[in-house]
Amino acid sequence: MYQGDAPAQQRRRIALFALLAASGKRGMTREKIVGYLWPDSTIVNARHSLEQLIYGIRRSYGDDVLSRGNLLFANPELFSSDVAEFIHFISSRDFEPAANLYAGPFLDGFFLPDAPEFERWATVQAQSLSDSAARAFEELASSALTARDYNQHVQWLRKRSAVDPLSAHAAVLLMKGLAATGDVASALQHAATHERLVRQELESDLDPSVVALAAKLRDGPPEISLLPVAKATPIDAPPSRALSSPPPVLSASAESAGDSHDSRRSPRYWHMGVAAALVGVLLTAGAAYLIHARTPDTARRALVAVMPFRVSVRDSTLAYLSEGVMDLLAARFTGEGGPASVDPRAVIASLRDNPQNDADRYRAVSRSTGASEIIEGEIVQTGRSGVSLSARLLNAGDRKLLASANARGHSDSVIVLVDRLANLLLAARAGEDAPRVASMSAASPLAVASFLQGRAEYRRGHVRRARALFLKSLDYDSAFTPAALELALATGKLFQWNTITVDTIRRLHGIAMGGVGAPSESMEWQRGLQIALRDSAKLSQGDRILLAALRGGYPRSPMSARQVLIGWENAAQALPALPDAHFWLGHVLLFQGPAMGLRDARQRARAAFERALALDARFAPALRGLIEIAAMDRDTMAIKAMARRYATVDVSSDEATYVKWRMAWIMKDSVTLSGVRKTFEELDSDVLARIRLMAQLDAGDIGDALKANTILLSRAGPAQERQLALHSSRQLALNRGKVGEAAVIGALKRDVEPNPDLQRGYAIRDALFWDGDSAAGRASAAAFADALSEIPASAPETRRSAYMRFSAALWRIMHGDTTRIASDVLRLRNSQFGRDGRAALLNAMLADRLGRSDAQQALTTLDSLAALGFSAAPHIINLVSARIHERRGDTDGALAALLRGRWFLPPENLTTYLRDEGRLAMAAGDTARALHVWRQYLRLRAFPDPVLRRQTDSIRTRVSAIEAALR
Repeated sequence: MYQGDAPAQQRRRIALFALLAASGKRGMTREKIVGYLWPDSTIVNARHSLEQLIYGIRRSYGDDVLSRGNLLFANPELFSSDVAEFIHFISSRDFEPAANLYAGPFLDGFFLPDAPEFERWATVQAQSLSDSAARAFEELASSALTARDYNQHVQWLRKRSAVDPLSAHAAVLLMKGLAATGDVASALQHAATHERLVRQELESDLDPSVVALAAKLRDGPPEISLLPVAKATPIDAPPSRALSSPPPVLSASAESAGDSHDSRRSPRYWHMGVAAALVGVLLTAGAAYLIHARTPDTARRALVAVMPFRVSVRDSTLAYLSEGVMDLLAARFTGEGGPASVDPRAVIASLRDNPQNDADRYRAVSRSTGASEIIEGEIVQTGRSGVSLSARLLNAGDRKLLASANARGHSDSVIVLVDRLANLLLAARAGEDAPRVASMSAASPLAVASFLQGRAEYRRGHVRRARALFLKSLDYDSAFTPAALELALATGKLFQWNTITVDTIRRLHGIAMGGVGAPSESMEWQRGLQIALRDSAKLSQGDRILLAALRGGYPRSPMSARQVLIGWENAAQALPALPDAHFWLGHVLLFQGPAMGLRDARQRARAAFERALALDARFAPALRGLIEIAAMDRDTMAIKAMARRYATVDVSSDEATYVKWRMAWIMKDSVTLSGVRKTFEELDSDVLARIRLMAQLDAGDIGDALKANTILLSRAGPAQERQLALHSSRQLALNRGKVGEAAVIGALKRDVEPNPDLQRGYAIRDALFWDGDSAAGRASAAAFADALSEIPASAPETRRSAYMRFSAALWRIMHGDTTRIASDVLRLRNSQFGRDGRAALLNAMLADRLGRSDAQQALTTLDSLAALGFSAAPHIINLVSARIHERRGDTDGALAALLRGRWFLPPENLTTYLRDEGRLAMAAGDTARALHVWRQYLRLRAFPDPVLRRQTDSIRTRVSAIEAALR
C-alpha cells in the first residue's frame, strides 16, 4: 500500500480484496460492493468513494490489477488468493492441499468500522470456510485410516478439533482416535481441556457425548479398536419374502456412475486396507450416535438397529464385510433426515445373547436397544470383482417392509456403495417418490440427510428451519439439485418482478405473496433457482416439472399470474400424489385468482389444499391455506377448528405465530394479539411481509402493518433490497393517506435509486390515481414532455423514452388532451416495450374519449391483459378499465375490474380501489359490499393527512348512515 493511504482507506482496501477473493471468477458488481463498504452513504458519495479506492489500488499495483466496467474482479495473473484456491480445492474434493492452505479463521481480527453489512458477510464467510476446513480434515482422517496410517489419522483429527475447539463432535472423534491407538491418557487430557474451554466460553455443562466417552475410557480398557474384526462365516442369502404391495426396490450402480478402478491391484492387499477402514469407521459410527443423543427432539425420533449383513461370496476374504458394512451403514443414520442408529456393538451383544430365529432375534434387539426399526441386508459377489449390496428397512414389531434398496459395483467401491444404499433407504423411508430417490443415490450422504430433514421440517411448517437445512445440504454438496429446487420453493417466491423496467438497479427479484423479504431470502431464492436451472438434467422428471412451474420466463422476463397458474395446474396434474404441487396450486388460486377474474378462485383453492391434506394429513402449508380461507370468509367456527388442527402439527415456528396472529385478529382476542406482537422482532422476514400485506388487504390492524414494516426496513441490506423495502413503505404510507410521509420516503429512495424518471412517473400516477400531489404530477409530466421533445422523431424507442412517453400521455389524456395520443400508442405498440399493456391501456382510453367504433374491442383487449394478473401490465390497468366500464354504463364490469385490481399486486392503489368499489356497490344496491370495503378503507385511513380528511370524513358519514339504517 502506498504511504498516502489513511488507515480507514487501508482497511477498506483490504475489505475490497477480501470481497473479490471470495467471489473468485464470478466477480462482484459495484452496487454490491458499495452496499457492503459504504452502507450509510448516499449512492453518489459511495460510488465516488469506490472510484477513489480503485484509483489508489491501480496506482499501487498497476492498471490491470482490477477489471473495468460494472463487474469487478481481480486479474488472476496479478492477484492470487489463498481463499480462492481453498474454495477451488474443496469443490474439487482435493482435500489435502485445501487443508494445508487453511491457516485459521477468515479475516481473524480484522474489523471495518461503520460497515455492518460487511461484518455480517465476513462472519458468514468465516463460518462457511471453517466448515469446509473441518470437512477436509475429517475426509483426510478417514483416508489415513483406510491407508492404516493411524498416526496421521490422529494428526488430522487434531487439526479438525482445532478448527472448532468447542465442538463436541470433533472432541469425540479425536478422543476415539487417540484411544484406539492406545493413548488413553491423551484422550482423557483432551476431554479435560475441552471441558475447560466449554465452561469458560459457553458457560455451560459439557456435552453428554464427551462425558459418556470419558467415563467409558476411565472404567477400563477401551473397546475402540482399529484392528480387523474376526471374519464372519459366509452364509446363504435369506429367502425372499412375499409381500402384498412391496415398496419399489431402488438401485444404484457404482460402475455406471463412472467409478474407476485398477484391475491390476492386489485384491488381498485391498481387502486388508478396507477391513481396517470398515472396522475403524466405528469411530464415526460412535460419533454419529452421540450426536444423535444430544439432538433436542431425540425422544421423538425413531431408532434403527442395523444387523450384520449376510454374506454370500465365493471369495472367503470378503466375509469380514458382514460387520464392516453394518458399521458403515449404521454411521449413515444420524437422526438427521431419518432414524438414528443404535450402537452396533449393542446390536452384536444382543444377537450373541439371543441365537433364535430372525423374528425372535429382531424382537430381542428391539427390546434391548429401543430400536423400532431394523435394517437387514446381504452382500452377494457378482462376477470376478463385483459386489451387490441389498438392504431392507423393516418395522421391528411386525417386520413390515418400509423400504428396500440395492447398490452394485466393483468390490473396491464398498464405501461408495454403502453411501448410496443409505441415501436410497433414507429417501424411500421419507416417502420421496422413486424417481427422486434414484436421483439422490450418488449424492453426499450428509447432503441427503440434511435435505430430507429439511423436507420434514417444511411439511411441518418450520419454513425458516427448512431453508437452513436446504442451505446446509448445498454446503455439503453444491451440485445437489433437489436441495436447490426445494430451497427456491421454500422461499415462497412464485412470482418475479424485474426492476429493469425503470430502475437503474436492474435485477430480477422473486416475490412472495407478502412482497420482498430480507436480503438473505432473496439470495436463497436466486441461489436455489440458479443451481436447479444449471443442473436440471440431474433432477428427476417430477422435479423438472416443479422447476418448470417455478421458473416461468426466468431469467428473461417476469411472469404473469396466468403463466404461474398454468404451470402449477400442469404440475398438480402430472404429479397427483405430491402434496406440494396441490398446495402451490391452491396458493396461487387464493392470492392471485381474484386478480385473474376467477370467481371460483377461493373454492378451487380450498379443493387444492384439501387434496394436499388427503395425501398428507399433517402437511402444515395446506392447513395454513385453509386457515387463510376461513379468515377471509370470517368463518370463526372453521378458523377455530383449523387452528386446533394446526396446533397438532406446528406450535413453535414463525408460521405458527402468523396463524395465531390471523386467528386472534378475526376472533378479537386482544390477549393473544398482545403476546404475538411482542415476538415480531424475532419473526422471519417473509412472515412479517405477509402480516404487513394482510393487515392492509383483509382489514387487519394497520398498527401491525406499521410495526412489521419498521422491522423489515431495519433489516434491508444492500441497495436493491433497501429500494424495494422503501417501495413497500411508500405503498403503506399512501394507503394510510400520509402523502407527506410518502414524499419523505420517496426522497430516501432517491438516495438508493437516484433516477428522476422513476420519481416523476410515481408522481404522475399518484396524482391521477392515489390522492397524490397534483402540482408534483403536473411538473413531472412537463419534464417528460420537454425531454421527449429533444429526442428526434426517427430515433428508436428506448426503455427510458417508452416510460416517459407512456407517463406523459397518461397525464394528458386524463386531463382531456387527446392530441398526439394516437401516435404515442403507435410508437409504443411497435416497440419492444409496448407489450406489457401500456399501449393497450392508452388505446382503450383514447377509443373511449373519442367514441370510436372499436372502443368496446379496445376495452375487451384491456380486460384480457388485466386478467393475466400480476406483472402483466401497469398496476393502474384495472382502475382505468373500471372507469371506462362505468362511463359506458356497465356497473358489473366496473365492479369486476375493481375486484381484480384489489388483488393485482397488493396493496398498490388499494384505498382508491376500495373507495371506488364502495361507491359503485352502493349504486348497484349492494349495501353489504359497500359497507365491507368502506370499513376497510376507514381502517387504513383512520388518521390521514389534513388534505384528505374531508374525503375520509365523507365516507365515514356514509358508513355511519348505513349502519344506523341496518340497526
